[in-house]
Amino acid sequence: MTLMKLRYYLLSVILGFSACSKSTSDEVGGSGCIEQVAVAPTEHEISAANYTKATSLFQQNNISLTNLRITRFLEDDIVLNGVTNHHVNVSVTQYQNTLPFFTGTIIYAFKNGRLNFTGGEKLTTDISATPTLSLAAVRSLYFDEFRKYSQQGSYLKVEDFLNKCLTAELGYYNYRGVGMPNKTVRAWHILPKGKSYPEAYIADSDGSTIYFFDGVVSAGPK
Repeated sequence: MTLMKLRYYLLSVILGFSACSKSTSDEVGGSGCIEQVAVAPTEHEISAANYTKATSLFQQNNISLTNLRITRFLEDDIVLNGVTNHHVNVSVTQYQNTLPFFTGTIIYAFKNGRLNFTGGEKLTTDISATPTLSLAAVRSLYFDEFRKYSQQGSYLKVEDFLNKCLTAELGYYNYRGVGMPNKTVRAWHILPKGKSYPEAYIADSDGSTIYFFDGVVSAGPK
């Protein structure tokens, strides 16, 4: 290998390792890294045309969009007993202190321009938006849980993800269920960059795993 080729090879390797690293990320183990991501409440997930329709409905019904991010807009005309009614369902994610409630979806159902019913509950918290865990710690905890999950028979291999970059979003996780006290914690939502699974929710206060799922639904027991 000539000196020129050697220099080109070394430069390619260096660029390859640094491609995943950004100023807002921590490098952990080889080329693996983790980046903190954030989605503002004003970054709605619907088209401009549907956003115009949604905001009009909210204004007509005196509903504030402050700290709400629209994630879905569905509309349909339903004929019942010869009468046509126009139905619109708008799903929103709640925010506080610039952070989303990961489990705080509200559905506003409108019928002929008027609010028909609301599904979900308004959430609030006095927990600050300042994280305790570092990004490096979050990445380590994610793979610790991934290894435990793999030992139970996951189809995915943790080794295949160790050198991949992860994304971590900080938010609030509200526990809610039958016989379960209402509790909100600050938490991280972690994913492989550009993927939907394996996903994890990790409590920021103590690093405990709230939820982990590899995206594979099995017919039998794990």
